[in-house]
Amino acid sequence: MADAENEQGAEVDLTGAEKVTALLLAMSKENADRIIRLFDESEIRVVARSASELPAISLDRLEEVISELSDELAVEKGLIGSPEHAEQLLAGVVPDEQAVEIISDLRGESGLLVWGKLEAMPSAELVEMLADEHPQAAAVVLDRLDTERAAATLDLMTSERRIELSRRMLSLRKPSDAAIRMIENRLKEKLQANSQKPETSDSDVRLSAVLNNLDREHADEVLRGIEESHPDEISSIRKRMFRFDQITKLTQEDRVRLFDPIPSETVILALRQAEDDLKECVLASVSARSRRLMEQELDVAMRVTPEAVLEAQRGIARKALEMIQAGEITFEATED
Repeated sequence: MADAENEQGAEVDLTGAEKVTALLLAMSKENADRIIRLFDESEIRVVARSASELPAISLDRLEEVISELSDELAVEKGLIGSPEHAEQLLAGVVPDEQAVEIISDLRGESGLLVWGKLEAMPSAELVEMLADEHPQAAAVVLDRLDTERAAATLDLMTSERRIELSRRMLSLRKPSDAAIRMIENRLKEKLQANSQKPETSDSDVRLSAVLNNLDREHADEVLRGIEESHPDEISSIRKRMFRFDQITKLTQEDRVRLFDPIPSETVILALRQAEDDLKECVLASVSARSRRLMEQELDVAMRVTPEAVLEAQRGIARKALEMIQAGEITFEATED
């Protein structure tokens, strides 16, 4: 780096990194160490390089640097705490979701955040969360949810639990604010515990999506290889896989839910070239009128490409997987 003064004796302009380095070198070792410990590796490398190449800096120039820092820290009307200042302080320091939770607590809005998360949670996860709650508390939770979400959640519960909570909802009186806060705090603890569980890696999700579109033999071959090399991850991958022929493993009730929104044309195309037992399983899941129409169409010979049939089957499998992950239908992944 050039000398501190040029031929005319003027000071060389310092970069931001050089100004920081100059300040660190000018302060005591103890204070400098406290600051450097807050730097990440890349920042430490920048400071170290600047320290090794720093030009000579006069005391006057060093005082100017300190004065510049003081001016940047100056505020005209002093400081007063506020949630806005807390939000500004947390920005870029902690993950956005964590910052939102902290600020919501400060604003006294953490309860709203809890109910918003419950509304967005898959019904199956909500059922699991409420499983060990007192029936009265669970009834209060369901009563405060959107009616469709409450219905979807009840639908996944056992018959006994479903009846019990429905009876309590029928006779439910408005809970006190204190009771609501207790329930919210309890749910908040569970949500925080769930958020600390390790999440599935992006690579698991991407690989599962790829395998769902592979030929069955090839996909099974890959799964066997993964089970040998990464046994801890095979379960996570299988949970994100579903093939058209696995429709036979769904309950009759779930098959009806699956095929209800799927166009008849797609179902007919997917059933061409399908095995008889699979075909019967699907046809038994639609209305009697739809079944008659589909059987008539399937009796008519049509020239369709294997690719078209496979794409229709994969489309239905993708729909089933979406419903499984949303908790709308249930499926236990196996090695078969």
